Amino acid sequence: MFVLPWIIGFLVFFIQPLILLVKLAFTDMAFGETSGFVLNKLDNVFDNFKYIFTEDAYFTTYLTESFGSLLYKVPFIILFSLFSASILNQKFHGRALMRVIFFLPVVIGSGLVMNVIEINSDQITMVAEESSMFNTAGLVDMLLLAGLPDKFVGVITTMVSGVADLVWESSIQILVFLVALLSVPQSYYEVAIVEGAKAWETFWKVTFPTVTPYVLALTIYTIIDSFTNVDNKIMKYVVSVSNTQIEYSKAAAMSWIFFILILAVILAVFLIFKPFVFERNSVEVKKGRRKNA
Repeated sequence: MFVLPWIIGFLVFFIQPLILLVKLAFTDMAFGETSGFVLNKLDNVFDNFKYIFTEDAYFTTYLTESFGSLLYKVPFIILFSLFSASILNQKFHGRALMRVIFFLPVVIGSGLVMNVIEINSDQITMVAEESSMFNTAGLVDMLLLAGLPDKFVGVITTMVSGVADLVWESSIQILVFLVALLSVPQSYYEVAIVEGAKAWETFWKVTFPTVTPYVLALTIYTIIDSFTNVDNKIMKYVVSVSNTQIEYSKAAAMSWIFFILILAVILAVFLIFKPFVFERNSVEVKKGRRKNA
């Protein structure tokens, strides 16, 4: 019943465009002489995909950049969110206000407020670039003089210049991690105190293992959110090919390639990290069996 509204929406509004997208990817859509758009057969049904990888000058470049950015963007968001949630989970004056502030991006991330932000985004970018906080020219010189590799310097400066966007994209993750931290049984911490564990040891041996299911789920969510963000270069390029160049078939093929690669990345992340996820229920079941024995 909970998923039923989504299923109905998918069947009514999404399934037909999805089928059309499949047809477009394996045909050539063009203007007909008498009846608007028509779907023409290709000599080879994979011609659109072949064109993308052999003749298109931008798709593979943007694809490499999008996947490369995940290597630093996703870990940064997850670690920052967990760190922020750990702080917000502590008892201090103004904790409720701080939680609201960190959740504001979710509230204003859509609707009229977001439209105003997008309209003024160019001015905001100019101010940020002129600010000493986001000006990375001095940082680049310092790192290069220190003898660090150019690629490493590029990653560091990209993270610094985009720190505002990364923090903005961490709000939902912070909220979920707050829920995760509140769900950790208090008895775990009591055992740690009795055993003489320090705060740092308690975090890494009690808190972090217990919230690893949330880490895995939020990692997958962050990957999807990063790929489907309107600022993603692949997303922008596909829209440009479709709406500006009027190449609907090639845009459809690009969409399917992007979709399949996203699924492959998600599956790889799930299979790699699933063995390290702490399963609280299985531990409690084993404890119960030992007591019964």
